[in-house]
Amino acid sequence: NIISPQEIIEKYGRDYLRYYFAKISKGEDFSFDEKEMQEIQKLLRVLTNTNNFVNQVQKKKSTLKPEDKWIISKYNSLILETTEHYNNYRVYDAVRCLEDFIMKDVSRTYIQMIRDRSDETYDVLNEIRLGILKLFAPIMPFITDKIWQELLDKKVVKEESVHLSLWPKVNSKKIDKKLEAEMGKALRIIEAGLATRDKVQIGLKWPLAKASVYGIKSIEKELQEIVKIQLNV
Repeated sequence: NIISPQEIIEKYGRDYLRYYFAKISKGEDFSFDEKEMQEIQKLLRVLTNTNNFVNQVQKKKSTLKPEDKWIISKYNSLILETTEHYNNYRVYDAVRCLEDFIMKDVSRTYIQMIRDRSDETYDVLNEIRLGILKLFAPIMPFITDKIWQELLDKKVVKEESVHLSLWPKVNSKKIDKKLEAEMGKALRIIEAGLATRDKVQIGLKWPLAKASVYGIKSIEKELQEIVKIQLNV
């Protein structure tokens, strides 16, 4: 069946259509995929839930832990890569970077790691939250500005619109590729450990006496502690 852009707008909204074109189109003809639109809905739920999560966090002072330094590094890498893609008119690559960051790095990984100490991470979370809105704004101008207006009412931001705010700046000193690689090892171990727990039907609430890891020669001690916590060892 042929579906017109107007029908998509009426069913989903203007930003959905813009995002769909940005993600799918590389200048060639393509067919409309309803499943892809559902994936966009999932992304927007994660974006909204992340914003709501940060709104609930109480601001407390703390020192940065390895997981904080890792997400800050990933965030600055994201700004660098996304800006380059936008400047070279590769919007589809910018979308891919943004999706991976918000879905995997922020929602599935970082927020899961810091739930017990979330009040200590407000500054980190807020900086990332505002930066993501700015980076998504060229693709989803209405939804991002709606969230921005809510933050303006809460006096979290000063600019009257996300489109009147400055583009995020990269802090190259905070990019740590070694830490990103080491955390990548830790995340693979956590993923394998959780899969093994599921396989043998041992729930995460039950602590393990030990966990043996094969295939990875070494990992930083601080990240070993993250693995232990996440796998309840």
